[in-house]
Amino acid sequence: MTRRPIRRVVIVVDSDERTAILVREAARVAARLGAELEGLFLEDEALVALAGHRFASRISSGAERRSLTPEDLELEWRSQSRYVAETLEREAAREAVPARFEVRRAAARTTVRERLDAGDVVLVGWGGWAPSAAHRAPVRVLYDGSEASEHALDLATELVGDDGVLAIWALVDSEEALAPIESGLRARLSALAGRLRVAPIHDPSAATLRHVVAASPGGLLLVPRSTAVARQLADRSAAARFPSSVFLVGAGAEPPAAG
Repeated sequence: MTRRPIRRVVIVVDSDERTAILVREAARVAARLGAELEGLFLEDEALVALAGHRFASRISSGAERRSLTPEDLELEWRSQSRYVAETLEREAAREAVPARFEVRRAAARTTVRERLDAGDVVLVGWGGWAPSAAHRAPVRVLYDGSEASEHALDLATELVGDDGVLAIWALVDSEEALAPIESGLRARLSALAGRLRVAPIHDPSAATLRHVVAASPGGLLLVPRSTAVARQLADRSAAARFPSSVFLVGAGAEPPAAG
């Protein structure tokens, strides 16, 4: 199977992320795909607006309350962005991948969708407790037959390695609909032999995916842009609590609007 090239593996981080762990995972995937690593540090526009109100305050570890100003945010972001940049440089050097770093003031959802439009792979969440968990657990991919899911499947076969397990979750309406899809996938991926798992999934919501992944935490989950759940995960709030690394895969049509 010929894999369409990925130009960049993008990690979108802000002040709430476990930066070192996320960057390490993104760098590992970039090295495996032969891609550039790009770090985007987001300064949340909504927080700037909030800090401008007179009632805005922050509580320190000693339960002391003090006012929060836009200037406070600016100073904190400068310090955090320097840390992210240094971490990115270190992990990129460890994996021998080219890297670049950018600071942007924007909404996370908008930024993620821009990167998907460009055909990149975006890391939106990391839920493992140790980097080794990503190697023990399977590579998982949502599959609906679309261009984006074919692209995600190509990447999954590349990332699974010589001894990993590839789990394909086919988006189908019934168990009966799974049979021809599974037959075709097993024929195409015969080289994986006993390392291939194919199962149906009827409700591909963020909550359902979290529940299924929790049975075997760690590993990677590739979510194609064509699926409705991609829109939920683009704001990263849902992906942040996943017990696996969650990558959104570009190419294909815009995911349908929720509801």
